Amino acid sequence: MPINFKFSARYAVAAAVVFLVEVLTFFIGKGAVRHTLGDVLAVILVALALRALTSSSIRWSALTALGVAFAIEGFQLTGVVSESGLDANPLIAATLGSTFAMTDLLAYTAGTGLYLGAEWLFKLP
Repeated sequence: MPINFKFSARYAVAAAVVFLVEVLTFFIGKGAVRHTLGDVLAVILVALALRALTSSSIRWSALTALGVAFAIEGFQLTGVVSESGLDANPLIAATLGSTFAMTDLLAYTAGTGLYLGAEWLFKLP
């Protein structure tokens, strides 16, 4: 199934809300709350953004968001971000992170599960 640009206001609003919570978590949260909740929310944000901007299916959006998160974590593991100098930019450093952690992969997976669960819950009649 081809994926085309298709704007969804409902998903855009949901993504904006998750983004605001993500920003609050980044600036206010500490320790595990900031890092783990931030990772859970990050994958949800990517999935919602994909649904807000494309005609992609729920499953495709969820798996693509998870794949992006895992890829970023892989970049952290290999040191690509720091070796390329991209971590000198604070926004890029905050977005891509700098340290690999297996727990991040679990948080991304949990976020994907929460996203799929919420989609299922809100699609009920």
